[in-house]
Amino acid sequence: MTIRRVLVHPLFWLTLQIALTTVFLSAASRLEPQRVPDTRSYEVAADLETLNAQLGYYRSIGYPTFLNIVRSVGLTQRAIPTIQLGAYFLSVYLFWFALWRYSGSRWLAFAATFPLPWAAVMELVNRIQPDFLSAAATVFAISFVFLLTTKPRHLGLWVGVLVSVVAAYHLRPAAVFLVGFVPLIGGILFWIWDQRSLKRTAQVIVLLTVAMLIPYWSFCALRLATVGHFGLVSFGGTNLAGLASNFISGRVVRELPREHRDLARRMLKLRRKKGWTPMTKKSRAEDFFVQYSDNIWDVANPAGKFELAARKRKLKKGGREESSRDSSIAAWQKQPSRVARNTIVGSMSKAVIGTRLDLYLRWVRAAQLYGLRQLTDYVWIVGPFLLVLISLPILLVRRQKGGVDDGRQGADSSRPGSPTMQETLVVLTFLGVGFFSGYLLLVSLVSFPFTRYFQSMILFVPTMLCAQVFVIWRQIASFISR
Repeated sequence: MTIRRVLVHPLFWLTLQIALTTVFLSAASRLEPQRVPDTRSYEVAADLETLNAQLGYYRSIGYPTFLNIVRSVGLTQRAIPTIQLGAYFLSVYLFWFALWRYSGSRWLAFAATFPLPWAAVMELVNRIQPDFLSAAATVFAISFVFLLTTKPRHLGLWVGVLVSVVAAYHLRPAAVFLVGFVPLIGGILFWIWDQRSLKRTAQVIVLLTVAMLIPYWSFCALRLATVGHFGLVSFGGTNLAGLASNFISGRVVRELPREHRDLARRMLKLRRKKGWTPMTKKSRAEDFFVQYSDNIWDVANPAGKFELAARKRKLKKGGREESSRDSSIAAWQKQPSRVARNTIVGSMSKAVIGTRLDLYLRWVRAAQLYGLRQLTDYVWIVGPFLLVLISLPILLVRRQKGGVDDGRQGADSSRPGSPTMQETLVVLTFLGVGFFSGYLLLVSLVSFPFTRYFQSMILFVPTMLCAQVFVIWRQIASFISR
């Protein structure tokens, strides 16, 4: 291959971009491991020896497993940022290849891949926490879905999708929304690829749904059998208390079922010690976002410990008679303490939300608007978006004077029926908007999109925009050259 052919190949420019990014990160000391408040808890989880202890801990099993693998090959934490970066860049290469095979255009694939090495999630590359590695697993998963669409009977690609999705949500439980999103985006991809065959598309969606649900339900069933909790990790209840605590007032305590009142009263007391007032209909929900983490660690966690101890004393004193009167006891009395505390706090939080559903809906709405506003904080989103807006009037003039491209011009098509560029843009728009919206909605229901969550949410938004800029300017250039 001559130098000229190398220079005009998009893979050369992608490799150059990745190399420059690596040099910049190294020069800026961004490949030095950074410990964060969460780091210690993952290290503790990695040291747990029994299956029950691992499944009952409040951290998911993915990142502790990764830390143990790093240890087992004789490496220290200094190697972790480099390993995480290497995994992410491998996923970027696979994404370019998968989109090329799907669209038939190397350069359109490059345009869509171009923002990934500089994505907002790169700010997390050196942290000893799972968000960055989960983002890499997500890119792998989406890449395998693109490839699977072109070869739906390839067993290795099915395994690739499955392993990547499972890894993503075991690393970062918020990525569990991929269980529903992957069948949806897979169905859209296949519907366009297979020339809109509804029957075959429906079959692919059903198969992907089953493939996503089996490992998820199996793991949750394993945790139910071992620690008495159905879910990925015993933290969802405590997490939910981060927002539900804001709604607790004296009136709410009186309206709650009897078994939840003592816990809610103690949480209200702890919040009052901090000088916090309950959220009301007149409050701005976003003003309470800053209290979220403290609600978990300084309010729900200590109150939950006290409540669990009190219930155990009560149960011991009252015996079976007390157990039969209090329906909540059966849900936690056989669980490990950490799991039981999560169950108790979660049950109370759901009751609070049921009592103040209007405040909860306001929280969800405010969290989603907060996420939308954050889009303007990132130049690699605003920049391509402005280019698209500026380019559209030019494109409209070009269409009036020169007709509309069929979208295949200049495509390196490896298949006569490859989607047109416009069809590929539709797919990438569904990917960018759907991934962001689904992730944002899930996070808003139990939390709010603070920075490191948001950086993962917007992973494919610049991809969608840069692909649109590429297609628009390619059509404009085609008209100018005539």
